[in-house]
Amino acid sequence: ALEYILMPTYLELAKPLDLPANTAQRFWLTVHVPEDAAPAIYHGRVTLRAEGAEASIPLRLRVLPFKLDDPPGIAYGPYYRPYQLAKQGDLAAQRDFIRRDLQDMRDHGMTSLGLCVGLDSAKVKMDGDKVDLGLDGTSPFEMALDAYRDLRFPEPVCLLTDGAQSFAGKHKLESDEFASAYRAVTMALNAEAKRRGWPEIILQPVDEPAWQDKAACDRNVRCLQILKQIPGQRTEQDGPGDKYFHEVAGPLADVWNYNGSYASPEVIKKAKAAGKLIWIYNNDVEGYRPEMMRYTAGFHLAATGSDGVFNWEYRGGSGDLYNDFDGQHGDFVFNYLPSKDSTGGPATGWEGFREGIDDQRHIALLRKTIARCRAANKPGAERAEAVLDRVLKSLDYKPGLRGAVKFDRVTVSPEGQKQFRGQFKLPNGWDFSMYDKARWQVAQATLDLMQSLGELPAPPAAQKQDATSQLAIRAVQFVKDEPVTSAGKPRVEAGRPKLTIPEAKSPPIIDGKTTDAAWRRAPEIARMALHEGEGPPTQQTQVWLAFDATHLYLAAWCGEAKIRDLVTNVKSDFGPVWNDDCLELFVDANQDRATYFHVAVNPLGVKWLNLEAEAARNSKVRTAATIAEHGWYCEMAIPLAELGERHAEWGLNVCRERRAGGGLELSCWSPTYGGFGSPERFGDATLGEKFIRAVVLGNVFIGRNVAKVALQNEDPTGVEFALSGRIEPQGGQPPPAVPTVHLSLGPGERKEVDLPFDVSLGAGEQALLVELRRQPDGSLITSRRATFAVPQPMRLSVSPKLLY
Repeated sequence: ALEYILMPTYLELAKPLDLPANTAQRFWLTVHVPEDAAPAIYHGRVTLRAEGAEASIPLRLRVLPFKLDDPPGIAYGPYYRPYQLAKQGDLAAQRDFIRRDLQDMRDHGMTSLGLCVGLDSAKVKMDGDKVDLGLDGTSPFEMALDAYRDLRFPEPVCLLTDGAQSFAGKHKLESDEFASAYRAVTMALNAEAKRRGWPEIILQPVDEPAWQDKAACDRNVRCLQILKQIPGQRTEQDGPGDKYFHEVAGPLADVWNYNGSYASPEVIKKAKAAGKLIWIYNNDVEGYRPEMMRYTAGFHLAATGSDGVFNWEYRGGSGDLYNDFDGQHGDFVFNYLPSKDSTGGPATGWEGFREGIDDQRHIALLRKTIARCRAANKPGAERAEAVLDRVLKSLDYKPGLRGAVKFDRVTVSPEGQKQFRGQFKLPNGWDFSMYDKARWQVAQATLDLMQSLGELPAPPAAQKQDATSQLAIRAVQFVKDEPVTSAGKPRVEAGRPKLTIPEAKSPPIIDGKTTDAAWRRAPEIARMALHEGEGPPTQQTQVWLAFDATHLYLAAWCGEAKIRDLVTNVKSDFGPVWNDDCLELFVDANQDRATYFHVAVNPLGVKWLNLEAEAARNSKVRTAATIAEHGWYCEMAIPLAELGERHAEWGLNVCRERRAGGGLELSCWSPTYGGFGSPERFGDATLGEKFIRAVVLGNVFIGRNVAKVALQNEDPTGVEFALSGRIEPQGGQPPPAVPTVHLSLGPGERKEVDLPFDVSLGAGEQALLVELRRQPDGSLITSRRATFAVPQPMRLSVSPKLLY
């Protein structure tokens, strides 16, 4: 069934509009500051008029005493295909159309371009060593590069349409003739670019080869090897940061362009030390995530130390760009053309991109001013560096970006429509106001250094005047403040499921079967749900978990009605297993709700780990699988040592990607309402221990609470027990008494016992220490520690964390 979401996508130039009573309407003001505007605080008003009545809002704008330049060495750009160019008229009109697009890019701070038009290989001629590129001034390729040159884009262009490769394609890929033709045409293009004053052209031989077939991967490597023989020719590779990216194509490419998620900081640092440029792309391809684009281009880029941000695409799609339903994939637009019903205008994500670039321009200026201050032996450089360091460290940094923006909550209307409410927010530790406050921290540090250098003139008196007479204000319509809905099945988020994992008396054999004794007493995750929480999947998955002193074990049965259509393309470990039918285990052992261990296995037993290449090769994780008539089995053994820091309670999820039959069905034990890698939505798991199998606290409040303690007598004879506990710490106060519960259990007998405990007001994390003692001698058998935090009756905090 078709499912869609109504979102505020673009900013339309303001015009008179009908606004019903009791309706909220947002407007977006874009202020254009003239180059010669004097530093000052400008005052004005924004006035709204309706049926003779009016209301006004005061407006103040600060113009700072410095100019922001392009950040050196940072490539920002959209991927660009001149959309419907032929409909624009003659060549002059087409040339103007492309120039207007690129002017808009420069106005939004773009420094580069992912150019998706190239040489027309049919016009290229080669006679011996002589190459005629067939360029006559009429091609979109030439028009784009001429405009790029004239508008002074400062960084190289990235060319995705490799006409030289297409021309050489008349020869076999591995032949000397292919290599010779490819080199010759590429070198001729570089010479022509130099003659015309065009920028350096960084070549991408194959787009996202790791998500294509082996032939595409091999062709990419072959082309990179040939291009590396050309003096000064730089190349780019893009796609997922997998083994192919880092170890096969990566050493041959000069630019590493990650799709939606960087590698770990350690890998990035090592790559940059080796001279690689680090880019990221496609974090908001739909154009309605302004915070994502601002964050990616600005403070996240600064925290990462990367060198560029690109995004698909400036303008493209099928048919009417105002209708996402007239094509298979919808439209991807950063700038909407005018239509008979609309003025057109920028996407909200495009404006967010501009804001992020401005953030980075402020950071670049501060770093430049710090260097000048040090060179002049003036005070303040260390203090300014500390300001920037504090700003960047206040971020909750994560390498992954794509798909991270989510609404606060989801409800369902009486008509059955989903309703997304609250903020559409990126979970990075900042609220929306923090971005401007962080920018001001950086700007103020720059002003302080300019004062130290003696460059800051005395501030002029504030000019109180109508802002519209001094500055160009462009008002644009935004959207109504209404709940955003989508058509489709209802979805209501449930609480986190919980699970106690039992100890295995003997380790299972990892052979892709479930006949071991360990699985007969393991709890079964009997029901999985669709990842959006919309009900059960069409094919169910049964999962069993167990552990011992050294390993966590998993066994699963994946029911499959279309067993002959299983997708099993990945034949060796650490390939893109997620493109096959697969089962995935996620473990957040320290329950930070941010990081996790991730292993995926396909029906062939081939595994993938979310580890860097060397760590993955050295991992002792074992997997196996077998295919049966109506489904497939898999098993995993994961060394506990590889899970890192472990708490008593873990975040855990088991997810399945079902691709048999050509579709895609995603299911989970704990629905993630989006991508599987959402640790904040994992379920909770505890490891059972001898005698005390589990301690479940639930929500703990001030006053009387009850812990549910699951016990099992591991002795071969009946035993008398005393179950007691104590609270620690308790703010320096004597801990309240925990009543002792006396009970007897027969051999192997299990029992769940209520253990009352009282909690008084205390700050921070506390714990209930549960102790089980043998009677009558009182010897300690075992203990379990269960942590909790008491909700405070009143919470006071400073917001935002950055003040000015």
